[in-house]
Amino acid sequence: MDPFIARALLFVERWSTVIYIVGAVALVIYLIRARNATQRRARSPFQIEREEASILLRDALAIILIVLAILATTFYIDRVLIGNREEESRLRTTALAAALASPTSLIIGVLPTKLPTETSTAPPAATDTPMPTPTASGTADPDASPTGSPTGAARTATTGPPRTATVVNGQPPKATPIATQPPPPTAIPTAAPPPTAAPPPTAPPPTAVPPPTEPPAPAVPNASCPTAGVQIGYPSNGAVVSGSVTVSGTAAIQDFQFYKVEVAPNQSGSFSSIGDVIRTPVSGGPLVTWNSSAYPTGLWALRLTVVDNSGNFPPPCTIYVVSR
Repeated sequence: MDPFIARALLFVERWSTVIYIVGAVALVIYLIRARNATQRRARSPFQIEREEASILLRDALAIILIVLAILATTFYIDRVLIGNREEESRLRTTALAAALASPTSLIIGVLPTKLPTETSTAPPAATDTPMPTPTASGTADPDASPTGSPTGAARTATTGPPRTATVVNGQPPKATPIATQPPPPTAIPTAAPPPTAAPPPTAPPPTAVPPPTEPPAPAVPNASCPTAGVQIGYPSNGAVVSGSVTVSGTAAIQDFQFYKVEVAPNQSGSFSSIGDVIRTPVSGGPLVTWNSSAYPTGLWALRLTVVDNSGNFPPPCTIYVVSR
């Protein structure tokens, strides 16, 4: 086993309880932070505060996932890897104890089993034994040595004790030929023909995908800006916007107190303020920055309202834009 992996397993085995405790405390802390961020995002009236709460919520959820991954990895190493090693060690110890208690136990890997050795005995060597010379009595003398008699001396190959040759009509016995069977013919394996490769399947031609069609743009109502000191110059009425949009124009009336820019879906009339009220008059400059990506796609109404010191305000300026 790799030394680094062995040290990691030893560390988890030694400090698993501490890892569980620290992970549980971290989960509780960041779950509380995630809940607070969710409540803050739901209650905040301003877009900037909602974005900050969303960032805090995302960070808390990321840390919660990291802590859960660490706890799951620790549990797997502690309960599965280290647990299996302890079980194997226990089984080996039990098997070794059983083998030591029973000497005749045939446990593979614990006590070697001595198998009987097969001893091959070579057949006795064939020796040439001289045939005895026949005598007048018709029997062969077993101690006679071969001589140059007319009948000659016969030699036989034997593997046992010498045999007694019987003379028939004054002639020695003839050797009986032993039929030897020829070895069977060796079968020559015939190589099988190689398999024929099947032709690759022909891929069907790709089907042309028609380009996506954009939905038709919604009908844009006319702008309403009757007051000269209350005007929205950009974006223009019916403009298509996306992302962060700087709304510019004029907010300057007599006895100026503050102005605000509001947004509402389509012509619903449910306006909500974009940021806080601004107490500095503007003439042909930026009024407010609107993050249109935080709103659904569609038609939106932008309204500029300017209030004087007495709390009254002239007719506001209302335009309509399409958010993508």
